[in-house]
Amino acid sequence: MSEDITYPNDLVLVHKAQSIIQRDSLTNELAQAGIEVTTAPRDMSRKVADDTIDLALEGYSAMFDGFAMYVKNRDKSQAEAIIHKFLAAADATGRELAVEAKPNHMRKYLFCALFSIMLPGLMHIFGIYHLSAAVRKGERIQPLMFIAGTLLYIFTLVVIYVVIRIW
Repeated sequence: MSEDITYPNDLVLVHKAQSIIQRDSLTNELAQAGIEVTTAPRDMSRKVADDTIDLALEGYSAMFDGFAMYVKNRDKSQAEAIIHKFLAAADATGRELAVEAKPNHMRKYLFCALFSIMLPGLMHIFGIYHLSAAVRKGERIQPLMFIAGTLLYIFTLVVIYVVIRIW
């Protein structure tokens, strides 16, 4: 995403980053290639009491047009090539991670067991669901997770029983 407008100091818009993280990553990548990047400070810092709070303007607003990144006109084609390569690699990595990220119901079973201490009945139901989903989908039952989760469920059931008996 570039424009043919030349700004003061022979700067041209080379890319509009979608987030501060993307802007900083691309700035670092271009700096490693010896290309100086100029970007407007769109981060906001506000002094509240004795502390400074950093408020980042992320790309969640309908009015937000991105973090503009400018380079010298002579570096424009090289910078666009580096940005394109970097974003393509990041996109490919994201797709690989998405493919690898399969639902892990055994892990969710253990998390439900941990949270069953705070929300006993509800988390027991969710835990049983995730354990049965793990079995249905053929996930490998991890013995330590299964034993730890089961012991936590038993513990919370005993606590519930004791509380009910005392009342």
